[in-house]
Amino acid sequence: MEITVITGISMLCLLTLPVIVQRVHPFEAFLVWGWVLFMHSNYMWLIGMNGELFALPKLMRAVVAHALAVQIIFPAIALHCIRYGTDASSGRANHPLLLAVAAVALLAGFEQLEVLLGVVDLKAKWHWGYSLGYWCVFALSAYGVWRVSRRLARKEVEA
Repeated sequence: MEITVITGISMLCLLTLPVIVQRVHPFEAFLVWGWVLFMHSNYMWLIGMNGELFALPKLMRAVVAHALAVQIIFPAIALHCIRYGTDASSGRANHPLLLAVAAVALLAGFEQLEVLLGVVDLKAKWHWGYSLGYWCVFALSAYGVWRVSRRLARKEVEA
């Protein structure tokens, strides 16, 4: 069941990707996507697995479901929040801080969905604050990478 739920959410994320790319340049989207994959894979393997804070079940469907979440859903959520952040800077949406809080809530909620579905097994020494702290750093760093790429692109256009 877990692979069905996560595959469905992944397909929704992939179907909404053209909406994201309307407000964010494709190069910026790929840069943020790559940064998110790099950051989350390092977090998952170095802190989670080596620190023995969580583990993946030995079932292949759980591993595939987690890979779909890491490769598609987490970057898509980050890009959606960046897209709505660009709308916020033009005065068309809510305050960017509210969008950051919404992004952290979505990401932490999806992590808990993975735990409920049995895709990720959190150990007893895991604390809820670890998730919130990581997702805050995750969302802020994705937004920071996007801002830096936007600033560098602006310098290239002006030069």
